[in-house]
Amino acid sequence: MNRDRTKTAAVVNENDRLLGVVNRHKFFEIPEEYRKTVKLDSVMIKDPFFAYMTDSLHNALVRLSSNELQEMPVLSNEDNKVLGIVTISDLVKLYDKEVEKIMKIRKDNGHILLSAADELDSSDANRNQNTKKQ
Repeated sequence: MNRDRTKTAAVVNENDRLLGVVNRHKFFEIPEEYRKTVKLDSVMIKDPFFAYMTDSLHNALVRLSSNELQEMPVLSNEDNKVLGIVTISDLVKLYDKEVEKIMKIRKDNGHILLSAADELDSSDANRNQNTKKQ
């Protein structure tokens, strides 16, 4: 947890399947003299919220935020193995990138539409000038 700077650690079995999660704050609730002897089973959340790798960004954000979580495990769809931990910060950054992409596409498409409209306007103006000359 210190190395990865996470607040949540996934507890897995020998096949890397999720058994539960342990929140960092739980360790600090245990008196220091007992920390080396306490089993994870006694402090872990045994039915945690999680996301699948193919879940939408929206669903993952909703799952975290509606449950007042900061992090949750991400599982493989094929075999339910734990792939990692996703944070709400990760999801917000990804959301921002996706919004930027959409805005760029809209801006680019808007520019194309404006260019096409300008071309139509100029051809109409040329046509009107040619009509006046006749």
